[in-house]
Amino acid sequence: MKANTKEAEAAQAFFCALADENGKPLDKNIDNYKDFKEKYEKLYNAVKSKVETDKVSLSSIEQLLKKDNEWFLSSVNVANKFFEAASYITKSITNKFNKKGIDLYYLRDDKDIMGGFKYLFSYVNKQVEKSNSDNAKGDLVFNDLNKWSPADIYFATDKAKDIVGTLGKKNGKLKSPLKIGNFNIENTTDFQTFGVLNMLVKKLIDDGDLLPLSLKKAPNDVVIKTINIVEGDVEKTLKTRGIKYSGYIFATKMGQVFDAKDVKIKINGNSLKLKFRDKGSTGGGKAPKYSYQGIIEGGATSFDGGLGGDSIGSVIGDVVGAQKANLFYLNQQTKILNRCISIAKELFKKDKDRFKNASKKDKDITDDLLKFCKDYGGKKFKDGEELFEGLYDSVKAKKLTPILSEREASQWMWAKYLGGNLIKLLLSNSDPNKIVKAMIMYAGSRTTSSSPHYKAGDPSGL
Repeated sequence: MKANTKEAEAAQAFFCALADENGKPLDKNIDNYKDFKEKYEKLYNAVKSKVETDKVSLSSIEQLLKKDNEWFLSSVNVANKFFEAASYITKSITNKFNKKGIDLYYLRDDKDIMGGFKYLFSYVNKQVEKSNSDNAKGDLVFNDLNKWSPADIYFATDKAKDIVGTLGKKNGKLKSPLKIGNFNIENTTDFQTFGVLNMLVKKLIDDGDLLPLSLKKAPNDVVIKTINIVEGDVEKTLKTRGIKYSGYIFATKMGQVFDAKDVKIKINGNSLKLKFRDKGSTGGGKAPKYSYQGIIEGGATSFDGGLGGDSIGSVIGDVVGAQKANLFYLNQQTKILNRCISIAKELFKKDKDRFKNASKKDKDITDDLLKFCKDYGGKKFKDGEELFEGLYDSVKAKKLTPILSEREASQWMWAKYLGGNLIKLLLSNSDPNKIVKAMIMYAGSRTTSSSPHYKAGDPSGL
């Protein structure tokens, strides 16, 4: 069962609050939510006032946990792991978490913490963009709040709620300055870089007033990882997991280039990969939305972060230069997409020369696809006509509507063309590891500009 993200995240906030109120780990030997609720009924009312989950009700959380037992087991696992981990997170968190009774709030989509950080993120992102433009700089900006901080829930004290809630609004001003090292934070306007914003997050974490938590489903076992909290933690993870350029997959099996609408870049010697393809919605075929994205895959239970839109070009461009990365910026992606759609429309005409006409249309795309299929996919076509006849036959075999057939063909061309060019870029670069690591760090919210946070998930994830 695919869980509603809001309910799954709210469930985890609620279960962490239950463990806190309980003063000891939750019973991990209970294998279903119904029996769990019976045992811990008295705790439920005790924690309600300390859990803020916006419009997600307890009844909707319970419906999820009854239907999806893996999320129930994951909620217990993560809550217990955090209870155990509190002793080495910070002394202040230990004092608040490892005793009976709740001193923290458990938050998802609340107005003070998550609302405040949302405002501060947007404010800083704009300041960095302006500085880049005014001073010809290339500091990292984020196309998505989750790339700066993927925290799904927060544990926070009244102090943290007051500080972030005050600063996270227009013209926010603290009653007295907050000293962090040699830097004083007093106003919203003090946040001109992500370095300053991240200093605030780290200070609140170190003082035990804030604990940002990114969640991945972990029904069997769970690990807690620090991101940008302990010095060198990101570099250690990349080294431990062997993150580097390790090859590519253009075809699911060599010679079978039509079997998948993606191209994968291997990022370690085992199972982790970056999968690039269109992830847009179909719109039922009437108004499809296209979105070229790279997603980390290979963990046992879920995807592990991604990058899309202009971020692909920006991240690659930071390593190889904007000119070499030009094809991967959003405006160029869109131009290529429109040309692929045009070719796809030609393919599904009833004209007897449609394969010949398609192969002549946007010939540079056709020629590159032929080369990529041969060099990277192990499939040689004698010409564009044979290539597009094969694509047409593979799409027709799926028995889709005419509109969805065109979409299917354009998705394949778009993914293989951009993916083939990415492979070409990696193979021609003197250090492809730098490109891969840059993409992984952005996709997994692990850049030096990303927010400090904890991550709870299956051990197989990054």
